[in-house]
Amino acid sequence: MTRIANLIVLLICCQSIFADEQSIGSLFNSYQEHLNNGEYLMALDQVNQAHDISIIKYGSEHATTQKLKINLAKLYVEQRERNPDFDDSHAKQLLREYIHYQTAEEGKWSINLIDPLMSLGTVHLWYKSKLLGDRRSFRDRNRRFGGDRITANAVIRDGRFKAISLFERAIGIAEKHIKQHPLLVADLKFEVAKSLFGRGIEFDRATKMLIYSYNDYSANLTAIDARVILSAFYIAKSFALSGDFEQSNEYYKRVVIGYKQAGHENHAKVIESYIAIVANYEQLGMSDKATPYCVAIGQLRPWLKAREQESIYSPSIELSVSNKIESAQARLRLTIDIHGKVSEVEELAYEGGRELLPIILKAIKKRRYAPNIINSVAIESTTEAIVSIQ
Repeated sequence: MTRIANLIVLLICCQSIFADEQSIGSLFNSYQEHLNNGEYLMALDQVNQAHDISIIKYGSEHATTQKLKINLAKLYVEQRERNPDFDDSHAKQLLREYIHYQTAEEGKWSINLIDPLMSLGTVHLWYKSKLLGDRRSFRDRNRRFGGDRITANAVIRDGRFKAISLFERAIGIAEKHIKQHPLLVADLKFEVAKSLFGRGIEFDRATKMLIYSYNDYSANLTAIDARVILSAFYIAKSFALSGDFEQSNEYYKRVVIGYKQAGHENHAKVIESYIAIVANYEQLGMSDKATPYCVAIGQLRPWLKAREQESIYSPSIELSVSNKIESAQARLRLTIDIHGKVSEVEELAYEGGRELLPIILKAIKKRRYAPNIINSVAIESTTEAIVSIQ
């Protein structure tokens, strides 16, 4: 009887293990299906359940648990990118655990460390404090997130340097595998540069990374490859932000050429590049050079039926110290010529100090629009504009 009882218990245990394995596999398949359908919260729920079952059944150090852990952590990171209010503390813990496990299993140069290191770097980039508080608060945040040096009345950039150190570690690993993966370093530098650039930090570092990636892509890929075109696009934006408008335009033009050669001359990035080129030329005082690009935008983007058309370039209104406390609002009718320039301005309504009207008109006349193009021919047209000074 004892032998029979033991056999029954063993059979039940085997059935339980098999059921758990089926459950984990089913949940993981469901996670992938929801992920492919863009149902991220459902995917998160499924992989979280699979991870919890795997911990109970196999333990936290098992390969199955670790595979589920990295998928769960990366999905947490993606959710936080979409929703700033999403709790990311669990993602950091999961990523650290996975990095520790993978390092112990395969060593510090394992290519499988790259993804979690990049994700953990992204998590650290999210932390940014308000104006400096008391020193204890600074020490706590500095200890937790890896902060910037302390300066009076300055913003503490909590996670920036920790994030960069993690990104550089991932890039260092990629350099060890460059023979097997020739473009991996360029890919990682491109991703890091976009992350830094998107958060408005470390422009010099980001620009150097972008240029490295662009040069590597250009040497190894065709001119119409998306990575070549997009890296040029980000370099162009970077140069514009640094005030190098001529260099910026050179790269924007490469973006336009790349999309045209790829057969995507109507791509949104083409229009965005044209708009940026116009703004750059206006900043350089080369308004006539901007005109062909205004016309090109008009050909790609027809005038709206709405009363007010969107300007391509709109300079800021410069106020003197004496009139900064004044406010005004003007509704104007503008005549846009075939070059996209404002040729006439008619006042329709005005409220506020009249001394501000000449300042408003001066700025309005420097605006650039896409000309109205009918049957491939640019025609003079009118639009309205409302300008407010508060």
